[in-house]
Amino acid sequence: MLYDLSGGPGGGADSAPDLSRSMLSALPRKEGFLVLLRSFLAGKAPEAWCLAAIDIKRFKLYNEWYGSPQGDALLETLASCLESFHAVQGWPAAYCGNDDFFLCMPNDRDLAARVYDHLQGMLNARARCTSFPLVFGLCTAAQAGGDTSALLRYAQIAVLSSSVSGERMHWFDPAMLAQLKQQYFLLNELERALREGEFCFYLQPKCNSMTRALVGMEALVRWNSPTRGLVSPGAFIPQMEQAGLISQLDAYIWESVCQLLHRWKAQGANIVPISVNVSIADISCLNVAQVFSDLVEQYKLEPRMLNIEITESILAQNFTLVEEMLSALHRRGFSVLMDDFGSGYSSLNMLKDTCVDAIKLDMKLIDLTPENRSRGVQIVESIVGMAHRLDLPIIAEGVENQEQVFMLQAMDCYYAQGYYFYRPMPVEQAEELLARPGTARYWSVHRDMMRRDHRSFNGGRVSAKTAAALQVYQILQDGMLELSLLNLVTGEYHVIKRDPRLPDSGLSQEEDFSVYCQRLVSEKVIHPDDAARFLALTDLEKVRTALFYEPVTQFHRFRKHVSEEFVWITMEIQPCRGCSAQEPWAAVLVREDAQTDQLERILSEKREAAPPPETAPSRT
Repeated sequence: MLYDLSGGPGGGADSAPDLSRSMLSALPRKEGFLVLLRSFLAGKAPEAWCLAAIDIKRFKLYNEWYGSPQGDALLETLASCLESFHAVQGWPAAYCGNDDFFLCMPNDRDLAARVYDHLQGMLNARARCTSFPLVFGLCTAAQAGGDTSALLRYAQIAVLSSSVSGERMHWFDPAMLAQLKQQYFLLNELERALREGEFCFYLQPKCNSMTRALVGMEALVRWNSPTRGLVSPGAFIPQMEQAGLISQLDAYIWESVCQLLHRWKAQGANIVPISVNVSIADISCLNVAQVFSDLVEQYKLEPRMLNIEITESILAQNFTLVEEMLSALHRRGFSVLMDDFGSGYSSLNMLKDTCVDAIKLDMKLIDLTPENRSRGVQIVESIVGMAHRLDLPIIAEGVENQEQVFMLQAMDCYYAQGYYFYRPMPVEQAEELLARPGTARYWSVHRDMMRRDHRSFNGGRVSAKTAAALQVYQILQDGMLELSLLNLVTGEYHVIKRDPRLPDSGLSQEEDFSVYCQRLVSEKVIHPDDAARFLALTDLEKVRTALFYEPVTQFHRFRKHVSEEFVWITMEIQPCRGCSAQEPWAAVLVREDAQTDQLERILSEKREAAPPPETAPSRT
């Protein structure tokens, strides 16, 4: 039997229905619909009829983007169409709140597809976009055995399966009940696992692809189940999100990371920043900035050691709320990275409107094939170039092979994270990695001045720009004992490179310039005869005043302890371009001064070889 689907209000998909009265209120709600459905199906062959549960995919996002009045108009459009089916065809329909609708119709798959297309066309005409499709979950009356309540439940289970699978229409299968039961048991396990502390995290390093130096790590949750073993997040995160447990899990991981950083600090171990993930559920139900502020205070940490990662998609879900969180985090000294950059439809808009501190390039952008390589390389190069122009550090995610590494290096994208360098690893293994000499290099997303911390590598093709940078780096390497960054306002001091021939005793971990210089003197790293002059030359206030007034490199010479003897060295304090209170950074280079050292040795030898002066005759 053919059904005319064009006789609804307005005559078809090209004209909007009459919304002069509320069609939502005209449709029955759940209890009334069950009575109507039971009466309608009585005496009919159950295998000849089915029930469709109807949802609008991502309807909450539509409301957020276009506002509640537009969202309500969309619901009214759908309600009007369903009411017309009831009026013209006699099919029972219902509205059960939110964006949940039901329609009972003949059990005919072709007809169901035509109904779907008709409703979707009406919705597209109203919404003026196709990013919010309908999803149908269908169940035959025969499968419910005459139980109309079960029929509703089964149709809703099918629509849920449709939303998860990405299909627009999904028919109920009894196997879905078994799957639902498994999910229920899994959810009980997860709730118990939260109570008993069975969750842990692995650490995946972020590194400089040229030097292999670690510049940070990301905490990735794992479930250490006594019965299932170590479970990856893909197997339990969706269930925890649906059950509203994800914020409890995230808060647990955040605190666990802070506990680890506190332990590392107490042990005097190498430390790099660890980033943790924040979801839209966290932002919606927690004061995220206050939670992080309380954690760093409780565990006596500096905010810069705990970075926050948000995905580009959560900005689209509630931009205003996320922006408020970002501002609050920045006021408290935290850095925020935008994860999966380039995966959404509005990446550039997000970057324009959001004050994140760094971006992480989505792994799909560098997963190139022979067919898309040419265009893909141009896209990645454009994103990297844009990030550099915006002075935004950029990290490439999902780096898995050497070809990707060389491509990124040629584009001046040197920070990377992926299996090619390091897989996620247990905390113990990460600690062993950090303990290796020269492995850890602190990286601040607030001031990314390590972009030229490169070292030549074997093989591969590089651009002329990259090759020049490598040559500059190699020149700096020759004879350089120390390379550090100095904040002329706060005295913040970060050692990037320190020659192992220099006595250390924790000096490479010292992060205050004045304290660092005092320790060099007190531990006799500076020659005692040069100590007073050294402290006068490195007085932070004097250095700051001089460089802010005239931003030119300062050169100082003195003797320093190297390989069990004192040698002459040159310290250069190089201000950054436009050095000022707003841009207060300088690079401190310490290199051997072979010329002065050789001259001093010659003069010393001459003094030792010269005869003692004659004694002047006494006057009597």
